[in-house]
Amino acid sequence: MANFTEKELIDRLKKHFPQPWIDLNFENPYQLTVATILAAQSTDKKVNQITPIFFKKFPTPQDVAKAPLEEIEEIIKSINYYKRKAKLIKECCKKVVEEFGGKIPDNMEEYPFA
Repeated sequence: MANFTEKELIDRLKKHFPQPWIDLNFENPYQLTVATILAAQSTDKKVNQITPIFFKKFPTPQDVAKAPLEEIEEIIKSINYYKRKAKLIKECCKKVVEEFGGKIPDNMEEYPFA
C-alpha cells in the first residue's frame, strides 16, 4: 500500500479530476453557499427540491438577513437539522450583509467562510 502525503494526494486528485462537479443547482456564490449549508447530512436531490422555493422567497442575502427565523425554517423544514441550518443561513447572510456589503465573493481567496 502506497503512502502519500496530503499534498501528493490532492495533487493526484486534481490531475484526475481537474474540474470537480457537484450536483447542487445554483447560479451564484450566494446560492451555492446556502445550498451547501442545506446539503450537510442531506441529499443534493432534496436540497435541489427546496432551493427554488427558498431563492424565490429570499433572492438575496439581504432578504434572508431581515427575515424572521421562523420563515426560513418553514421553507426548509423537510431538510435534516432544519432549525440549526436556518440559524446558520441567517447568521451567514447577516455577516455577508454587514461585513461584505451583501455580496459573497466569487473566488476562494476573498471568501469569508473558507
